Amino acid sequence: MDQFEDPKRISKTKLLDVAEKLKPVLGPLGYSFVWESDAIASGGPFANGFFKKDGIQIGLIWRELSGLGDIVYENGKFAVDHNDIMEQFKLSKQQKFIFDRKSWKTYSRDGSDVIDAVISDIKLLIDDFLATDKVIITQVLKGAHKIRQKKFPWQ
Repeated sequence: MDQFEDPKRISKTKLLDVAEKLKPVLGPLGYSFVWESDAIASGGPFANGFFKKDGIQIGLIWRELSGLGDIVYENGKFAVDHNDIMEQFKLSKQQKFIFDRKSWKTYSRDGSDVIDAVISDIKLLIDDFLATDKVIITQVLKGAHKIRQKKFPWQ
């Protein structure tokens, strides 16, 4: 990085690159990407945004120090991370995009590009989750949230 480059701008550019790669998968389902913000926090520069459709959001964050962060599916009442959604659908063994909660880093289980891993996982979620209506998506989020609360009641 050039010493004069704005690290927030770099994070935003990286996030927008991720969104462009996801648009061919999420766009046909009615989701559109909205960039939200960029800033510098204790973890360094970051940018975040959402794919949105009918009150449902798929949250993305790019941290300059660690790359793509966890993906969060939310509707204003429930927010559930990618690992828990995959578990809700009993897809954990097929899941390629992993968020390691201990290190707060993401990786691809099979060593492929992380964005390709996200796309692979999203394709597994389309029929039963992402392409359904708001009512079903809310039921899925609520169910995954309840499972998480049982495992970790303090969260």
